[in-house]
Amino acid sequence: MDFLSGDIELGDIHKEWDSTPAFLSTFGSLAPGSNLIKLALLIIIIKLLLNQEFGLEEIKREIVEIENKLDQMVPVNAVLTTGPVVKDVTASSLVVKLLNNTETTKTVTVTVFDITECPKEVFAEEDLELEPKCSDFAIFDTNLPVQYEVQFEGMQPGVYGWTATRTQAAPPPLMASNFIAANTFRHHQLVPQIDP
Repeated sequence: MDFLSGDIELGDIHKEWDSTPAFLSTFGSLAPGSNLIKLALLIIIIKLLLNQEFGLEEIKREIVEIENKLDQMVPVNAVLTTGPVVKDVTASSLVVKLLNNTETTKTVTVTVFDITECPKEVFAEEDLELEPKCSDFAIFDTNLPVQYEVQFEGMQPGVYGWTATRTQAAPPPLMASNFIAANTFRHHQLVPQIDP
């Protein structure tokens, strides 16, 4: 195995790492903290990260696969939630967007809770009926609570939700929106509501 030429095989790395003394003997009697050993380790790490089979590209592919699987793990008639949110000071309205990628009509109830006081109270609620392969949205903008939660009830595999606050009050159209990143929740960030 030649560390400096870059001729590193995965099996060689496993063999060398399985035996620390054998790994150190590759460099003769150099001290464990020597710069040559550090350089060799850095080269190994870079080679591993750049390797097409098990490097960064593979990690990225695996992350995408995990996200796709998580999107499919929504139980039938699930309630998904943002969890607690603190409204950005510049927010003037709250937008909720739903997409139905299934072949049948779905109805999702969107509930915005005011969680400023205990117990939380319903601030606003709207049923969105989604035709197959269609989307719809709702805008809530009258005295939004400073602390809130958005729940999506009736979610199913193939139905996707999204919510964000924006600096504009209703009625400007969605395309005229300045959405606020701190109050934005994409579908994969919504979690199942659990009531013990």
